[in-house]
Amino acid sequence: QIKDYPEVKIFWDNKDIRRTKVQNELKTLQIETENLDYALNRGKELDLHANIIGNKRKSILQGMQNDEN
Repeated sequence: QIKDYPEVKIFWDNKDIRRTKVQNELKTLQIETENLDYALNRGKELDLHANIIGNKRKSILQGMQNDEN
């Protein structure tokens, strides 16, 4: 069989190694993408909370101004 030749075995071994490297890189990219998605969603959450706090602050300040008048 052709696969019995050492050069051919080395070729196939190297091909398997490259395939494994690419698969690992894809897994890493998938994890990094998930982390970025989480960070983006967390950022949106924090923006929402900041807006709520900002609106409460404005409301309190307006209430204080109304009390003075």
